[in-house]
Amino acid sequence: MSTEFDRDPAVPEQSVQHRAQERLLAAVAADGVTGLARVLIAAGSGDPAAASMPVGALFRALPGVDWLTAHDLLKRARLRDDQCLQDLTAAQRQALAEALSHAPVPRDAVG
Repeated sequence: MSTEFDRDPAVPEQSVQHRAQERLLAAVAADGVTGLARVLIAAGSGDPAAASMPVGALFRALPGVDWLTAHDLLKRARLRDDQCLQDLTAAQRQALAEALSHAPVPRDAVG
């Protein structure tokens, strides 16, 4: 977590967190479910950028997952698109893991 001494005072904290979230989404887009697992671990470890990530944005960042597929995965897990990782119960985290097992595998990752 940044302090008042190690961040640029000209850059609002919200902008710093937004950039951190963009990096997390890029990692999910590059690494797929493995990248998403890292974000989930980071959220559980207290990373504020990861904890405040909406589940829907993370699903849509997965390779091969479009808006409709993300909607189906959210419905399967009984999660809202705008629900943040920090707000998930243990049962919802389990449902999230189950839904991810149904996520499509990108064609370039097969074989």
